[in-house]
Amino acid sequence: MRGRYRWTVLAGLLAASTAPAWSLPLCEPPAQYLAWPPEEPIWRLCAIRPRDSSGPAGSGLELRNVYFRNRRVLHRAQIPITAVDHPLPSSQQEPADGEPPDLCTGRCFPTWTRQEAPFAADRRVSPGYFESQSPVQTSCDRVPSPAASNRAPGRCPWGEALSCVEGFAAESEEDRWILTSEVAAAWYRYSLRWIFHRDGRIEARAGVQSDARSCARTPHTHHLLWRFDFDLSPLHRDRVTTPRGTVLGSEGVRRREIDGDAGWLVQDERSGRGYRLIPGAADEPQSTGDLAVTLYEAVSERAASACPVDLRELGHGRLLAGGDLVLWYRSAASISPQAPFRCTVLGPTLAPVGRWPLAGEVLFEDGFEGGDTSLWSTTAEP
Repeated sequence: MRGRYRWTVLAGLLAASTAPAWSLPLCEPPAQYLAWPPEEPIWRLCAIRPRDSSGPAGSGLELRNVYFRNRRVLHRAQIPITAVDHPLPSSQQEPADGEPPDLCTGRCFPTWTRQEAPFAADRRVSPGYFESQSPVQTSCDRVPSPAASNRAPGRCPWGEALSCVEGFAAESEEDRWILTSEVAAAWYRYSLRWIFHRDGRIEARAGVQSDARSCARTPHTHHLLWRFDFDLSPLHRDRVTTPRGTVLGSEGVRRREIDGDAGWLVQDERSGRGYRLIPGAADEPQSTGDLAVTLYEAVSERAASACPVDLRELGHGRLLAGGDLVLWYRSAASISPQAPFRCTVLGPTLAPVGRWPLAGEVLFEDGFEGGDTSLWSTTAEP
């Protein structure tokens, strides 16, 4: 009989229900080890609250050592660079509410993602970490539609009997797992969420919002740079392919106007496993680039404070082959002063590509029982 056969190879002769030790993320303080679902986890990772996140300006709700089905996907995922650009007004524009034009217009402000803001959650598990039994609510959740965007969201508890916390919270649903936090930077707010699906998808979401103070009442554009340090292959065999099928050979910047919106693919060239980075529906393409592919290096003070944000300054033209690849993706949104409290949800989706068997399983397709050894090369590496 020809077909698919599956055997579970257990590292160290562990029981079948136990994940191999080498497939577990190592979480060093202040990181919090998390796994979902708790009975038979398919997602394992380390999470760091914004207050303790890395980088000169913070990195929001930072993830490290993200594993799907006991296979490492990301070494780190974060938002280390944020900025708000206030363009010069046209001849038809007037400063909003009497703001002096030289205070805001024509200026760019680097912001930060380390200052935690309160949001609604309950059931404290450890300092700064909550496994909420009631729906988690951020400022963005209080302005669900453009019709309500002319009313200030206020601060938690919004006049209700809610538990207000700082740090981050986890919510478990039948088909997905959600990590939420909220941060503030001057008169701007960022509602941060990572959404993990059973099928391997990761939704990276940041709701950007302003209050009524100062420059938030003039036209402005939010820029958020997501940094995805992929680790699909321990031997650095990862490669990046454009939507048009071009494999990138050196560091550089890509534009959606040229590549399209199908997304860029980062993939282990040997196993074929990988992830496609798909632009968010609300993310506005930018003339200075939407994606930068670079070799690994720490986020510098200069990069974190760059304003306006220019992806072309992140790389140096180095060859990518055999290197530790990092994808920088820009989310951008233009905000009108006519709706200063509107929440715009930005961020890409990471969609899995290829086969993702549980680490330790070996797949044989056809030929095995019949003795056709020429097909044995399709065995998936552990």
